[in-house]
Amino acid sequence: MVQEVNPDDMSRPDDQRRGQRAALGMAMGVRAEEVRRRTMELVFRTVKEKRPSDGYLEHREARTVLGTLLIGRWLVCGIGADRDEMEWLSQGGAMAARESIPIINTMRGYQHWRDVLIDVAREEAARLATPADLLEEVLQLIRHSTDASLVRVGESYDNQLRAINAQLLAASRFKSEFLAKISHELRTPLTGIIGFSEVLLGGMDGELQPAQAEDIELIHRSGQTMLELVNEILDLSRIEAGKMTVVIEAADVAEVSSQVIDTMRPIAHAKGLTLLSEISPHGLRVMGDSSRIRQVLTNLVANAIKFTLEGSVAIRAKVSGSLVEIAVIDTGIGIALEAQGRIFEEFRQADESIATKYGGTGLGLSIARKLVELQNGRMGLESQPGQGSRFWFTLPLAAAENTGAASSEVA
Repeated sequence: MVQEVNPDDMSRPDDQRRGQRAALGMAMGVRAEEVRRRTMELVFRTVKEKRPSDGYLEHREARTVLGTLLIGRWLVCGIGADRDEMEWLSQGGAMAARESIPIINTMRGYQHWRDVLIDVAREEAARLATPADLLEEVLQLIRHSTDASLVRVGESYDNQLRAINAQLLAASRFKSEFLAKISHELRTPLTGIIGFSEVLLGGMDGELQPAQAEDIELIHRSGQTMLELVNEILDLSRIEAGKMTVVIEAADVAEVSSQVIDTMRPIAHAKGLTLLSEISPHGLRVMGDSSRIRQVLTNLVANAIKFTLEGSVAIRAKVSGSLVEIAVIDTGIGIALEAQGRIFEEFRQADESIATKYGGTGLGLSIARKLVELQNGRMGLESQPGQGSRFWFTLPLAAAENTGAASSEVA
């Protein structure tokens, strides 16, 4: 803490100068107890909402007293703080970091320590008529010591933060690996449930009674719903674990959108909605993974159908420079502005009542955005309550000569 002073590096003071240094040093030592009391008052006055632990308070108090005594020793004997003393005086930052004390409180503690020592030095210098240059030498030493300690405070908190981040990263990786493993394990029995329910519904094992058919249809739909959820969790865990691979190649936008329309049309018609693709088959191509583009579009169209009570859902595309913007537009319930910022977050929906009324886990849009970003694109939306929504995503436009494929894996 206190700067080391080598007496050989200083010009030999005369007797008067030596006496002035000794007098100020002795006075600093005598004032140590008063310094301790003043320090404690400052500590309790500045710590408002969160009070540091007793261990940190005691260390701060002892550090202030020792700092005062060390300055006195230096003035009297010309002996500066050794390495062990400097290390101990700077331990407050590490202790506060371990005890989760806000860094601002810790920094204030060192600043109060500095201010108390400066006040005591000035008061005693004034009482003893200490020369101004000697007082300034002491004040510079105090400031230098505080600055050095504050650097150590920052290092302590930085090390603590790095350790916490490493733990969180490991926990997140473990969670992703666990989800991926359990999702794989769940898919096998679910596939069997869905497959055998389809066999029964198809009458391959004999004709069913109406009540039996209704029960098995419910089993079939529930199995499909569970499989969709498992697939979403599996996709999310793969992305987070860095194991989601996309094949970047030229993909026909009209062809992909047509496949999505064919798949989703029965659901739209069941609600009396018009579902159409307004993309003309003129060879508009983007650089991306066709299956993942289809997955993103299917999710957006399914959401649009789910939240549209009447009207239509349409897929459109336009070229903007080197990008193609693909959009799904609906005439549904819309999304409030304050909810739009969180709608792409995992397990979040526009409103807590949405899951109860419409179902869903809040994973689809998060996965869709991550898949788009994997293909060097981005996703966004425009919406107003009661006036429908427009979800869009961009992908790079495929050049006429760009027909090769490349594999891209999330990092």
